[in-house]
Amino acid sequence: MDTLLGLAQNRQSCRNFDPARPVEREKLTACLEAARLSPSACNSQPWRYIAVDEPERLPQLAACLQETGLNRFTENARAFVVVIEGRQNFTARMGGSLKNQPFSGIDIGLSVAHLILAAADQGLASCVVGWFNERKIKMLLGIPKTRRVRLVVSLGYAAGDDVLRDKDRKSFDEIVTFNHF
Repeated sequence: MDTLLGLAQNRQSCRNFDPARPVEREKLTACLEAARLSPSACNSQPWRYIAVDEPERLPQLAACLQETGLNRFTENARAFVVVIEGRQNFTARMGGSLKNQPFSGIDIGLSVAHLILAAADQGLASCVVGWFNERKIKMLLGIPKTRRVRLVVSLGYAAGDDVLRDKDRKSFDEIVTFNHF
């Protein structure tokens, strides 16, 4: 992809990963580096990532994502990034409190956006998962009880005929105005 707009137009959530193609560690590292470089309020960087790509761990983590019957597609993902909310610095914490604005959630969203766009740039497919058994993930990966798992990103190569689906989005004019509401 040549442009960020091209990546955004062509990236889609994948629910059909090729179980035979592992994710190369270099590509996973590049995705995490892009996430690390994302902006955050007061440069707080309130995130931690656990990259999971060991073949014996993949089904264990996938099971934590599938407990309610959802996310069955994750059994074929060849890597996961578990996104943990880290501590904000004092300035971001105070600013968020004064403005009643939860900056850490916004910052984590920006970081994950960087990660999944970097994945698309690397030729990887991704799907962000928000429904999972947090307690079991914490036990599996040794995450302290005091930390929150916010998202899990499933990664791999798309299986089959990777046809770009139509994007069902509101029109530009429905969501954008210039200079007034």
